[in-house]
Amino acid sequence: MRDVVITTAIRTPVGRAHKGLLKDTRPDDLAGLVLAEALKRTPGLEPERIDDVLLGNAHPEGEAGYNMARIATQIAGLPDRVAGATINRFCASGLQVIVQGVHSVATGMNDVVFAGGSDCTSRVPIGGRDIAINRALARRKPGAYHSMGQTAEEVARRFGVSREEQDRFALASHRKAIAARKAGKLDGHVVPVPTGCHDGRDGARGGRGARPRAAGGVRTSGRGRRPTGDHGDRAGAGDPQAARQDRHDGRRRGPHRDQRGLRQPVSLQPARARHPRREAQ
Repeated sequence: MRDVVITTAIRTPVGRAHKGLLKDTRPDDLAGLVLAEALKRTPGLEPERIDDVLLGNAHPEGEAGYNMARIATQIAGLPDRVAGATINRFCASGLQVIVQGVHSVATGMNDVVFAGGSDCTSRVPIGGRDIAINRALARRKPGAYHSMGQTAEEVARRFGVSREEQDRFALASHRKAIAARKAGKLDGHVVPVPTGCHDGRDGARGGRGARPRAAGGVRTSGRGRRPTGDHGDRAGAGDPQAARQDRHDGRRRGPHRDQRGLRQPVSLQPARARHPRREAQ
């Protein structure tokens, strides 16, 4: 087994679904943009040396269809010989392809792999555009089609995780993100995305995207169906009543409703490679 190193780690900004700066940007364009930038940021790496591009996507259809990883390599201008594979493990899709990329380099199948994930729920909504469940399976095992929100509720019930514990965890997560930004640990990791959307602050470029809010403490609200942190973290997205209340109560929607750009894109190479090693935050 060979040692594997991460040489480059970057991402796009994050925006709110249907109303954020990236709402009109296709997921394959987001992926292609970051692939090209990752190549540019890896000195000495020739495009011809890339063996494979692995992209995770939770709903590979529509603009995210047609093997989006392969399409992204073409958008990025990589050689035709560079292969691509799109893999779906829902919320863990991006992590899964990084694991597979590491395995392929460690075992000697590949030398250089780009791995990451691209989703844009403004363009391809959660659940997809053409929901067609297997009704026989749904009658026999309804949990087979549970959303991540419903899964979170079930996990909380099964393991006795209280609403307050979830709220405190959410708040602590936001505080860590805020501290990391203030310390400059994320500087240079976000690739601006050209966009025609304006918000009066970032102009016509994606900037750093949505950011966690610094003020506030822990509060619990609603009817107990979903955990809510002061910064808008909400589980239970699969609860129709909770979703209806979200639409009408005027509150900010949590990060699970954000449109997500290319996350955790990395270039994987064996440790003996000639390219300078860079430590990713």
